[in-house]
Amino acid sequence: MNDIEQELIEKLRMTLEKKLPELVGSGISFDDPTVQIWNSVYEQYTSEIRLTIRRNQQIDDALEFYLFKDGQQVISLKEAMDWIASELSKLQIGGL
Repeated sequence: MNDIEQELIEKLRMTLEKKLPELVGSGISFDDPTVQIWNSVYEQYTSEIRLTIRRNQQIDDALEFYLFKDGQQVISLKEAMDWIASELSKLQIGGL
């Protein structure tokens, strides 16, 4: 995991900690965010961020996006966090 991926994972964890009190009693929880590295060769480095959302301990949805593709960062940290915040704001007892 590189520094940019690590920073994003840390920001995601903090965001999720802030979101959890809103979801108490809803049965919604999150797995720890992960980084999947699809290609570790520098020129082709490709990594995906994944956040699994559970409802009553069953996988309900997953937010996934590339952070790097073919050696290039394809989304900024701000863009990633804005998108995640938007998706998390849709979480309700009725679903995503």
